[in-house]
Amino acid sequence: VIQRSVINTGIAPGDIITVDESEQVAAHPSMGDIVLVEIGPARSRVLRQFIPPSMLVTNRIGANLAIDLSDPSVTPKIVGVVLREPQLSS
Repeated sequence: VIQRSVINTGIAPGDIITVDESEQVAAHPSMGDIVLVEIGPARSRVLRQFIPPSMLVTNRIGANLAIDLSDPSVTPKIVGVVLREPQLSS
């Protein structure tokens, strides 16, 4: 991870993450999943939080950015879901 786009979800720059890029998982993310998204003509990869039915948002302090999956100007495509260990309640 090199950016702070989803830092409020506990994923920070320098973290090593595992992403399930299988087609089945990428095609059906759940509410709140952190997803790996390809955007733009260069197909840059970014992390975003999935908010159904079609929003991809940052989750950080300050202004948050949103991408609509139907936006043809950035042609976003979810290519994977970040795998996370379940949070244990104290």
